[in-house]
Amino acid sequence: MKKRQPGKLITMILMLVFCLSIHAAADFDRITISQIKQSEQDVYLYINTLNNSGTAASNTSLSKNALKVLVDNDEPLEVLDLTSYQAEGVAYTFCVDISRSMTDSEMTQVKEGITNYVNSMSANDYARLVTFGETTQEICAFTKDHDKLLSAVGTIERTAMKTYLYQGLTNALNTYEKQDKSLPERKAIIVFSDGMDDSDGADSEDQVIKKMSSVHVPIYAVGMQGNDSSATLKSLSNMARTSGGAMFSYSEYTAAEALDGVADFISQTYCLHVQPTVSQLNKNSSSNWVVQFNDSTITIESPIYTFRTKRVEEVTEAPITEIETTEAPTTELVTLPPETEPELTGMAKVIAFAKENLFIVLPVFFIILGIIIAVIAVLVSKSKKKNQITSETIDDDWINNPIPNNGGEYEPTMPDDAGMNSGYNPYGGYGENERTIAEDPYADSDDERTVAEDVYDDYDDEATVDGSQDDGITIEFEINFEGQTSIEHRRIRDRLILGRNTDTQQCDVDVTLGSRMASRKQTSRQHALITLQPDGMYVTDNGKTKTYLNGSEVRGETILHDNDVLSMGRASVKVRFR
Repeated sequence: MKKRQPGKLITMILMLVFCLSIHAAADFDRITISQIKQSEQDVYLYINTLNNSGTAASNTSLSKNALKVLVDNDEPLEVLDLTSYQAEGVAYTFCVDISRSMTDSEMTQVKEGITNYVNSMSANDYARLVTFGETTQEICAFTKDHDKLLSAVGTIERTAMKTYLYQGLTNALNTYEKQDKSLPERKAIIVFSDGMDDSDGADSEDQVIKKMSSVHVPIYAVGMQGNDSSATLKSLSNMARTSGGAMFSYSEYTAAEALDGVADFISQTYCLHVQPTVSQLNKNSSSNWVVQFNDSTITIESPIYTFRTKRVEEVTEAPITEIETTEAPTTELVTLPPETEPELTGMAKVIAFAKENLFIVLPVFFIILGIIIAVIAVLVSKSKKKNQITSETIDDDWINNPIPNNGGEYEPTMPDDAGMNSGYNPYGGYGENERTIAEDPYADSDDERTVAEDVYDDYDDEATVDGSQDDGITIEFEINFEGQTSIEHRRIRDRLILGRNTDTQQCDVDVTLGSRMASRKQTSRQHALITLQPDGMYVTDNGKTKTYLNGSEVRGETILHDNDVLSMGRASVKVRFR
């Protein structure tokens, strides 16, 4: 193995710190305005950054200095503040087409998708459920109660002979026009339809778009294929994009994947705060708004968003009236010595110097921080190297084919005739027999250890000759995710984390099996925690979409038995103790 050079490592870390201070080019391709709200003279624009495929761009780095807002092509408005979405809450309306032009399997997908989305909603979110066919019906009013919403979802059936799509969307927009103060400021309509409309001109796409000009709510359309070959998603797509929302067609997304895309749009939103002049707000009842991104390499403009502003009363200054004054008698002035500022001492002097020389202090701080990180990395590397065990001394008669289990542990198979009891006690090691250094190929030459010790000894536990050290137990996980199955083993001494691996964060057991399917996001990165305690094994829920044990929700620490089944998002895991 090549020795790592601390100098090279330090150089790499310093280069990384330096690169973080360099302004990066745009890591997105488009900008859209999804919603605008006005409070007197203050206007707030919710925007999304998109990639070429039209999906929300993740990890976008925006600076308010690179953004401008144009109103009717007037002089650009300065962005006063730029904030990312902080779970302020969203008022959702789910609109479901219940006509027979939708197939049974599509309706099942829609109901499952809404169920999963409701379960992932935050505590600040509200939702209502509307169905449309020959008539539009609200089957659940706005509520934060998940059980009430899910109960309403279970009643949805495809019973209508006709579809009045435009009427359903107009009804959804009308609800937001009432300005219910108890609902969050952010709003969204999610519609499921094959695009058919049988109103014969009584309602139209233009009617819906006209309503959008006064009720500013983005529409996210989940386009289904349906069983009518004449159906088209063109009108539905146009209404969605005009509203500042997005279209997810069946040709590219399943219903579950489309809802994952909607969740990305909602969570990856930025809010721009601007303050137009009173004349700009009062000039036209409806004005055209554009967000412009401009850095040294590229300029990106959003599509025009038509917004009907509220008139603001101009504040006029009161006229100045002349006041007759009389000359005051002359008084003798007493000259006071000039006030002197108290001299700074100690820490106050250091803070004052740092403020005055910020451009010098910051680079020095990052350099020192990089050196500290590099030193820590070198020390950790040396510590691991010190505990490393070479494989050249492995005695094949003592251990047969250690099998890595991706948890950082090796689980050796012990032969019954190796001088130990054949049975294994998960809380007491492998029997009471002792083995010395002559028999243990993994022990250091100066130590005597027992078989009950961990073979690789990555921990600082003190092992005794009588084999009393507790090595934990092995758990077998039988994982099923979206039709894929796998059996994995982990050794637990203290705790294990079950969840979903990402590029930046790893868990002990990836219950999504490394899948890249959109449904993996229903499982959190650290979804559940299994802990080994003196009186048994316990599981604790840590996920956004809850953890279920044998079908029941896990609340607090819950005892875990052999052959229990855990459910996390789309993954199910059967647990066996070995």
